[in-house]
Amino acid sequence: MKRFFFLLHNMQPLRFRVVLCLGLMLNVSAFASDAQLSILINNVNLVKLDLSSHIELFLDESDALTLEEITTQADDSFRPADEYRHLLPLGEHTFWMRVRLRESAAVALLAQKWKLVVESTELRGSELYFKDESGFQRIIAGDGRHLEYSVPIDPDKATEVYFKTKVIGAFNLPVTLWNAEAYQLYKRKTLPAWGLFFGGLLALILYNLFLSVSLSEGTYFYLAAFLVSSTLVAASGEGFFSRYSFEFAFMQTFNFSAYIQCLALVCAVAFTRSYLGTKIDYPLMDRMLLGAALGALLLALFVAVGVLNQPLFVLLFIACSALFFVPAIVACLNVSQRATRYFLAGWSVFMLGYVIFQLSEIGIIPVNGFTIRFKEVALCFLGITLSLGIAARIQRERFEKRKDVSLQNDTMLELKYAEEQLQKKVLRDTLHHFPELDVLAGVAQKMIASRASDEESVTLVLVELHHLIQVENHLGHAAKNELLTRATKRLSIILRSIAGVVPLSEFKDQYAPMAVMGNGEYAFLLQSMDDCAVNIAVEEVESAMQRPFFYQGVALQPGVSFGVSKLSEVVTQFNGLLEQSLTALSADKTKNLSKGYHLETVNQYNPRNISLINELRASIQDDQLALYFQAIYDLRSNKVCGIEVLVRWNSALEHSVNPSEIFYLAEVGGFVSELTLKMIDKAIHHYLVAVDPHQTPLKLSISLSPKCLRESGFIEEVGFLLQKNHIPAQVLSFEIKEAAIIEDPNITREVLNRIRATGIGLTIDEFGVSYGKPSYMSNLPVTEVKLDQRLIGNLDSHYDRESLTEIVTLCRAQDIKLVVHGIEDETAFTKLEKLGCCFAQGHYLAAPVKAADFRLPRYRNKKQVQH
Repeated sequence: MKRFFFLLHNMQPLRFRVVLCLGLMLNVSAFASDAQLSILINNVNLVKLDLSSHIELFLDESDALTLEEITTQADDSFRPADEYRHLLPLGEHTFWMRVRLRESAAVALLAQKWKLVVESTELRGSELYFKDESGFQRIIAGDGRHLEYSVPIDPDKATEVYFKTKVIGAFNLPVTLWNAEAYQLYKRKTLPAWGLFFGGLLALILYNLFLSVSLSEGTYFYLAAFLVSSTLVAASGEGFFSRYSFEFAFMQTFNFSAYIQCLALVCAVAFTRSYLGTKIDYPLMDRMLLGAALGALLLALFVAVGVLNQPLFVLLFIACSALFFVPAIVACLNVSQRATRYFLAGWSVFMLGYVIFQLSEIGIIPVNGFTIRFKEVALCFLGITLSLGIAARIQRERFEKRKDVSLQNDTMLELKYAEEQLQKKVLRDTLHHFPELDVLAGVAQKMIASRASDEESVTLVLVELHHLIQVENHLGHAAKNELLTRATKRLSIILRSIAGVVPLSEFKDQYAPMAVMGNGEYAFLLQSMDDCAVNIAVEEVESAMQRPFFYQGVALQPGVSFGVSKLSEVVTQFNGLLEQSLTALSADKTKNLSKGYHLETVNQYNPRNISLINELRASIQDDQLALYFQAIYDLRSNKVCGIEVLVRWNSALEHSVNPSEIFYLAEVGGFVSELTLKMIDKAIHHYLVAVDPHQTPLKLSISLSPKCLRESGFIEEVGFLLQKNHIPAQVLSFEIKEAAIIEDPNITREVLNRIRATGIGLTIDEFGVSYGKPSYMSNLPVTEVKLDQRLIGNLDSHYDRESLTEIVTLCRAQDIKLVVHGIEDETAFTKLEKLGCCFAQGHYLAAPVKAADFRLPRYRNKKQVQH
């Protein structure tokens, strides 16, 4: 009855009733003569017959039985294949496969040829045996992707076919019987599908490689590498490399497939880490991903040295895949973006296809076209979704970048506008303190009317700055206003130091030595000075005004012209004096302007600065700035008497940023006071770890930007930090550059007195180069002076040595601490000791160290210092 139902399953009754009847008669006679059941081929249109459910198996546990021994086994020793199609202990099992084939006479009339196809690439070189009247014949597989055996089948005679195979776990090997011509046609028809599959993957690979180069995105490269390795896995599994297995020994075993599987997993880990940013955002997940990659590399190494067999490799590779997939999905679920949804969908489908394939391999689910081919479809889907995901992520990043740049530009424009308005107000307030031309005219007329003799000379000097329009065109209104305010303050300080300059008015206990006639135009009076003295005074003013004015890192040298006239027998009134001075000024301007002037265009709001400003602001908030301490030594006791705080910052855009540029960026960004307060708080914390301020009250010196003084609550915030840390204000000292003290209108005597009233010390930094005569220091409430390093570099010069001696003398007279900065070698150290300098700082004495690592040395041997 079994034979009968099998025939009903394989016939087409409407078309072949005659053949059916003939076959039934032949089958009955054959059944009577042959008790053993065989598969009857009874359909003349049969193209493909799945033999998987009709195979009988013998489990060769010893893996040593020969064909002769197998053929002598009892029939009941061969069990149906379905009994072995379930999960067995994972390991290699040796099976002898037996199948009986019989062809009906009706089919034999068409003289069909048959091929037995075993779809496995790992059994390359296996032999098939079939039994006919002359005995067992051996058949070698043809050269194809799978094992193809041409099997001759005799009509109405059972043909026994034996095949020895090794499988992992359950037996789930697809075995089919094909019509030879139909099989060739099937292979030709499937080539376009495989060409489409591999062509699509190749297009994705080339696309991602192109983008990885053009966009400098490593994520695209990792995806391309994963697709390449996955394509090799698919091609190897489908037997496209079978023809090369005889030429290359490493392709004859499962090693080649194992290597490229491990490579695919490593590339998947690299892609995921770059795609999801797990290194920064999800460190725990990142460590798990790295563990999966390391495990894959170790598996490849163990396979290479022969430590792992195929079953153990499969188990361990599944574990590494789980170690990769779980953290990747968890990290993806925590990121709410469209790009991550692509990631989640692609990997989920791919893993589903991979799991279905593995389940079919080990026999939990049946093998069919869906279970075998779904993994290839999932791979294509994965490549497409991941490419779309990266494109979506980059599109979002570009949108955010454009949005950030637009926001930054708007912010910078607001800052620039606020800066310009503030500079205009400062300029207006600065110029308001000085009289105008009518006041100067009144003072001059009184002097002319009251002079007793011709020896009491009266000289009018007009001063005009050049190229203000060029500065405004290149750097904006704020730059021009800043230049005018600094020039006005510098000129007023210079004139106050010159004997013979006539005071015009008083303002806050200081007299105004000049009149402001307009933007960049000034006038002052000299009395009782001969021509030689007048020339010396004008040269001194010219020398001071021609020194550069630094604005946002740009050196501005506007140039200056003079118009000088003196009362004489011809010129006896102020109007004549003014007219003659204007004529002289016009002639001097014509001569000076003919020299030309070039100002390099500098944009403080360029994209680099905008990016650095935003990154610096984030670094301040995240406490990523590094503080360093450099000791200041008392050369008399050879002990540390102070500490200077230095700030360092490593930007992601640039390896390191110059320390002076850090404050410049903070000033442009408008958060320099926030930076300074952060430094003070952090520096006090490290200071208290290394020093007891009550037993060893060392000075802690911190640089102060003049723009901090514009903040009304800045000094109060500093006082709060001192109170919070229970540290006396006398410990802290602010360092302000000499050029800022002289020229910046924010730094007035009133502001400096307010700082000193809190107990905080004041240090003039880079002293000695911005202004030649240090006598103005007598009017400032400073406690310390730090010499500019450029003064120390030329001590062999007689003039510089005299200037330094004058500064030392003045500091001693005013009881001001003088610190020599920048001691780099023993020669400079020895010369400074001879000049009587008592305090020094520099790499020769002590290099800066991280504030967290700073420890106060108890004593420094003088011999060690000198040698």
